[in-house]
Amino acid sequence: MIGADSLYLLGGRRVLVAPDGTARSERVSAPEPLRELAAVPTAHGAVLVGRGASGIVYRFGDPLGAAERALLRAESLIGSAPGLVVVDAAGRAELYDVESGAPAELEGLPTAPLAGLSFVDASRGVALFRDAGLAATGDGGTTWRRVPVPLGARVRGLALRAGMPAVEVVSNAGSRHLAIDVPAGRLLAIDAPDRRPLDTWLRAGGGDPLVLAVEGGVRASAGGALVVAADFAPESTGGHRSSGGLAARVDLATGVVLETVATAASCRLAPRDPSTLWAACGEPGAVQALRAVPRELAALERTRLAASPVELRIPPSATLLVADGGTALVDRPCDNGPGSSLCVRTATRAWTTVARPPELGAAPAASALGTETGAPTIAVLPDGRIAFLTGLDGSARAVPLPQLLSDGQVSALPSPKLDGREIPRLAGSIAVDESGALCFVVTAGAVAYSVRVDDSGAPARVRPIAGASVALLHGRHGIALGRGVSISGDTGATWREVEAPGGLRAEARAGAQGPLAALSELGARVGEHWLVGWDDPEAPPLAGDPPAPPPPSPERHSGYAPHRPMGVVRCKRRGAVEPAPATAVAKPDLRTGASPDPDDVDDDDVSDSGKIVEGQDGWRGTLRTRRDARGARTFTLTLTERDSPNARAEQSWSVSAPAGDAARAALLSVARTADGGLFGLRGAASYVLRGRPNGAFELAQTSKNAAKIFHARGGGGAPIVWSSAGGVFVWREGAAPARATRLAGEHALSVLGVEGERALLGSHAFESTRVRWLDLPRPGTPADELPFDGWLDVTPLTAGRPMPRVGAGAAASLELASGSLPACGDGSAPAMFVGRASAPELWIDGIRYDQSYSEHSPEVRFDPAAPDGACIGRSFGKVTPPAGAVDQRPFVFVDVRFGPADAAGFTSKGERQALDCTLMEAQR
Repeated sequence: MIGADSLYLLGGRRVLVAPDGTARSERVSAPEPLRELAAVPTAHGAVLVGRGASGIVYRFGDPLGAAERALLRAESLIGSAPGLVVVDAAGRAELYDVESGAPAELEGLPTAPLAGLSFVDASRGVALFRDAGLAATGDGGTTWRRVPVPLGARVRGLALRAGMPAVEVVSNAGSRHLAIDVPAGRLLAIDAPDRRPLDTWLRAGGGDPLVLAVEGGVRASAGGALVVAADFAPESTGGHRSSGGLAARVDLATGVVLETVATAASCRLAPRDPSTLWAACGEPGAVQALRAVPRELAALERTRLAASPVELRIPPSATLLVADGGTALVDRPCDNGPGSSLCVRTATRAWTTVARPPELGAAPAASALGTETGAPTIAVLPDGRIAFLTGLDGSARAVPLPQLLSDGQVSALPSPKLDGREIPRLAGSIAVDESGALCFVVTAGAVAYSVRVDDSGAPARVRPIAGASVALLHGRHGIALGRGVSISGDTGATWREVEAPGGLRAEARAGAQGPLAALSELGARVGEHWLVGWDDPEAPPLAGDPPAPPPPSPERHSGYAPHRPMGVVRCKRRGAVEPAPATAVAKPDLRTGASPDPDDVDDDDVSDSGKIVEGQDGWRGTLRTRRDARGARTFTLTLTERDSPNARAEQSWSVSAPAGDAARAALLSVARTADGGLFGLRGAASYVLRGRPNGAFELAQTSKNAAKIFHARGGGGAPIVWSSAGGVFVWREGAAPARATRLAGEHALSVLGVEGERALLGSHAFESTRVRWLDLPRPGTPADELPFDGWLDVTPLTAGRPMPRVGAGAAASLELASGSLPACGDGSAPAMFVGRASAPELWIDGIRYDQSYSEHSPEVRFDPAAPDGACIGRSFGKVTPPAGAVDQRPFVFVDVRFGPADAAGFTSKGERQALDCTLMEAQR
């Protein structure tokens, strides 16, 4: 909102609409097409900012005027606060002063990861937080209060609607837009009857009305253009796609929708004559009914459309070609039966099936634009005859061969003779001038030619289009590019140059065919530019050059810490360690708990159901499916110590597969507990399985996406915790899984660790990471929403896009940007994430392993007392000893643990060695 007016962004253009519906378009174009807008409240009124296609955020002193200056660069614009513009920087919200572009802060803003911020004025505002949901303020951001959302619903898409903040609320019933009453802190229904037609159109997903008008609209008798958007999604359907369509009348001067009506089915429009049009409507994918209706919006309304007589029924894929006087052609038989005949509407208004001439082949009639070499193009003439071109076979000697089909007879017309030896290409469709001559455009090499031929026997008239290298012709209108931009309104007989933006002139001089994309009776699309109106006084041709862009903006500020080396790890051997004994295998039924007979299992019929899944603490898991003699299938879940040369270090659990799960089951995550293992398994349903040392197991069924992002820590009687789109869940021994907290915003949350009765949560979005502790509710306690405060931004510790690991214990595997973190001591928090970093130097018994840990993975723990807020808990990776030095460097995998845990390494001889290790500061 700008005062009482509503500001819209249509195809990159700014349009201001007054309460009475009067629209004003931008007086001066922005330096580039705009993608997002935000109004920033200040002491002197609202200031408009807009983000362009290149990412530059511009400030506009006048909402419809020129850009004053460039403020910064950003991935997206996510809102505004008093005097501040809010942008998204790789998932991290950053605030900047709207006057200077300098980094700024909003005192009192909660620490939860921010997804959107919008202020109506200097006092009233709302914030949308990832995972945590909605909050509102009435005192400029000093204090915030939660805005409750329905149970099980999520909110997204913060925006301003009719002077009030609004969000999209998504639930199992669909989605709908609700306004936010800031003083009351509640959601309100948006009053649908007061919406402007433009709001209805945009919320239905209709797209840029002006683009649709140029590409496929028709002129309306009341002025402007008629356009349709198929399969729109009105909020009355809960956000689901509708089988109907939405039609609109569009102002060609501003692109604003003036009126809208719903149609009973999806429609496409084609001009017929100055007073009527063809409307081909039907259910998506079904046969369409072709009707002749007036060029009025009311004619397309549900009842009016149904009342109109049907002239023909055609498939939705059929090409419909029309000519002046009401004649038309469909590249299908009139009865929609088999065969390759054509259906032609003659001057007598009768639809007649005409045999397709052999010269056309069996291919459908080419459409109006961009005909490739070798494809015939066909047109219907006002007198009902059919004209087509052949002979463009892709050879240098090929020439267009104009032909006429009349009363079943084909007659050849004179062929045009072109200069040069380049391969000719038909550009656009065949048109007919007032004298009945066939008109078309051919490009050959770097020259575009206008061709006219008739049946008088006179030679074809061929004229190069001055300064043009490419051109298109459609009906009586044409456009040509070359030294400039020229248009024609008389089927290519004459051409005149028009004013065009500098960027388009550069494309024209490049001579590429690609930018010429669409023509209609209302204009043309040329690359990212639109010619609107041809000679129509309602809208001038292509706009002139935009103003010179403001000076380039500085790169956005980044708070990431500089990269530092990890340090030096020095270890000493303590001796060999005996491997753990093998675990017995039990086979309880996943549904009943009964154990199938082990003798029935055919061990030779074993198939891997998925790749190895990496888990926490250097363990990995596998899933195999076995089939017994009766055809029943059994899952075998195995937990193996990573890179262990001794198979006795593994544990296995076998369960009978539920019906329907065996063929599509997948292991998604694994973890090692103090007394067994944890597995996240997805099939027809999803499960979390907790394996016991004796081979028994416990089972919890989850939603499908929960096991996919399952991350658990703890052992013995410790809680097991995971997250999904529905919230964070906790599973305690002897109880069913329960919700620990609700999520109201867009889901980006993972469980990073569990310590006693609290879980470490992390919210990840691209390069942004924030963490907080969550106290797990006791059994029977209702789950609350995720808190707004108490979050710690650990983004300076990370760089690069989060890469979720397939397995438990690493909610996000991140590139470590800050090395030399201190070693974790006794009582440190559980793992925050497992990352990758430049590896430390590794010394064992005075020998340097200068290969620096291939596949190195440091484990970072959350420690607010540490200088960087974190510490290194362990560091593990493969070692590749050089040839001939196996005796001196026997290790193939080293697992270095700091603090109270033991370090270990596996040797190439199959031994497991215990190590004492210390992390030291790297040499500078």
